Amino acid sequence: MSNLPPGEKRDPPPIDLAEVSRLIAAMQTDLAGVKNGSRSVEALRAEVVALSQSLGAGTTPVGPEDLHRVRGLLKDATDEVEVDALKAAAYVTQLGRILGLS
Repeated sequence: MSNLPPGEKRDPPPIDLAEVSRLIAAMQTDLAGVKNGSRSVEALRAEVVALSQSLGAGTTPVGPEDLHRVRGLLKDATDEVEVDALKAAAYVTQLGRILGLS
C-alpha cells in the first residue's frame, strides 16, 4: 500500500548504469552469434549499439524509455526466434518419423 496522496506517482527507482552496461555488453556478445536477416534482430542490434555508445560517451542519459524500447525489441526478436525454433522442431520431428526414429 502506498502512502502517496491519490493521483501522485512515485519517482521511478534510479537506473543502475553499471548493471545496464554489463547487460548491454552481454547482449552484444550474444547478438554477435545470431544469424543476420531478421528485421527484429537487426533493430535490436542497432538499439543495443546505440545504447552502448551512449553509455560509453556518457553524454546522452539512458532512461527507462530506452530500456523499455530494448525490452520490446528483445521480445519481438525472441518471439520470432521461437517461431523459427518451432518450425525447425516440426521439421526435425517429421524427418525423424520418415527415418523411423520415432
